[in-house]
This record gives sequence, C-alpha cells and structure tokens, in this order.
Amino acid sequence: MIELVPETYVAPFDLIAIFGRIAPLDVDLGCGNGDLLCELARRHPERNFLGIDKLAGRVMKACRKAGALDNVRILKVESSYAVRYLLPESSVENFYLLFPDPWPKRRHHRR
Repeated sequence: MIELVPETYVAPFDLIAIFGRIAPLDVDLGCGNGDLLCELARRHPERNFLGIDKLAGRVMKACRKAGALDNVRILKVESSYAVRYLLPESSVENFYLLFPDPWPKRRHHRR
C-alpha cells in the first residue's frame, strides 16, 4: 500500500516496518501530485522516499503515480507535525521543500 496510514500519530514511525527494509530516507515536504517524488524514487531505487502533503486530492494523485514503486510511501498530514513528531530523530538524510506556486497572484491578493 502506498498511502501510509499510521496506527498512531503520537509516536515516531518504525521505518523498517513501513518500508520493509533498511535504506536511507528522503522526505518530500508538500509533495503535491508526486512528480518529483516518483522521479527521484525511480532514479534511486536503493533509497526510501516519503512524500508528505496535507491535501487529500494531492495525496490521491501522488499515490496513483507511485503505485508501481516499492520504495515510496505517501502520508496525509501537516508537514511540520510529521517532522516534529512522526519522523525518528536523525532518520532523514534529505528533505525536499520546493515552492512551485510563486506569490503573489491576483487571486491571492486578499491574503
């Protein structure tokens, strides 16, 4: 299963149980539709990849794209919460945080 639904949201993850192997972990914060995450996972099958996004629609798209990849899991939760409480200390080798939606836009003016 690609979408990660933890048994608890109050304890750090058991990454070996989640991925079924020991491998370096890369995390894509705000993974969106999973394009970057899946491309990295294809290029580096020796690594584990965790995509995190808080929007259900994005998580669903990322899961569809990652369906054939054994080294990818997607988590639907706020990124800051996952980093602070769910990822074991010193477990992440690389974080990816991209900003593909430049501001300001006319429709964002009220913000």
